[in-house]
Amino acid sequence: MSTTLSTATTSSDQDRPELRQAIEEIVESGVLGVQLRVTDERAEWVGSAGARELGSGAGPLTDGHFRIGSSTKSFVAGSVLLLVAEGRIELDAPAAQYLPAFGLDGRITVRMLLQHTSGVFSHTGELLADGTVVPGVAWQGKAWVDDRFRTYRPEELVRLSLSKEPRFAPGEGWSYSNTNYVLARLVIEEVTGRVPDGFDGFLTQLEHQLDDPGFVELAQRGWEARDWDPDDPRIEELAAAMADRYLANPGLLGDPGSLEAWSRAATQYRLIDGHREEQAPVSARLTALTEAKLRSAGVAGPRLPRR
Repeated sequence: MSTTLSTATTSSDQDRPELRQAIEEIVESGVLGVQLRVTDERAEWVGSAGARELGSGAGPLTDGHFRIGSSTKSFVAGSVLLLVAEGRIELDAPAAQYLPAFGLDGRITVRMLLQHTSGVFSHTGELLADGTVVPGVAWQGKAWVDDRFRTYRPEELVRLSLSKEPRFAPGEGWSYSNTNYVLARLVIEEVTGRVPDGFDGFLTQLEHQLDDPGFVELAQRGWEARDWDPDDPRIEELAAAMADRYLANPGLLGDPGSLEAWSRAATQYRLIDGHREEQAPVSARLTALTEAKLRSAGVAGPRLPRR
């Protein structure tokens, strides 16, 4: 068992055997590697256990980067609430008012999407009370590995979910559904207009947080690149520029420290993660080239926020 303890602690008495034991037990359960950051009244502790990659004896980094997954739901919810404060979204209005094309149950409100009380089936599948598993899109195991480069548009995921029986009547229960936040993302897009325009404000928030005036322009170039030919030589130039930007601004890459800082921030906005769901061939190539350049610079594994 490989367990490492970072020296990046804020006090000298940070031997936390209970935390080391916890991450070791996670690895013993079958997880390849774990990194953990805890900030509490005893200051900060960071550690890791397991292996960095299959077949490697090196332990995971304690400041490694990773895709932050459903942590982005708090950023989507924050974005919705910003629009509520601006009077552009009503929390208790029917979601169908903003998204009429889907034929949503008129009782489902925006608030229910954010609180997982809509009853909408999750596109990643559901485990029913009787133990029955109703599958959705693959998100783990061999099925996901074999199909990991497939792109799903948000609308496709919503229609898949709506083709399934709802878990319960709107407002009559609680069930975690990833589709709720796909719908919330689409509500944001609908009320703000075109996606690039709608996210200008969020990009500006990110720019202010990072004090990096070039990032907004770079992100907008990345959006425009979707219309380029997949073999356009500008894609490699843009990938190099994006990699350089990420390396110069590690806060753009999800790691335990930056994620914690974002969670504490008064304004919790990031480029909404769902953009990854609509990757065209150009976007996929741009992401692959950027990640390859990051790995060549010593950043191991996929590190980019989803686009």
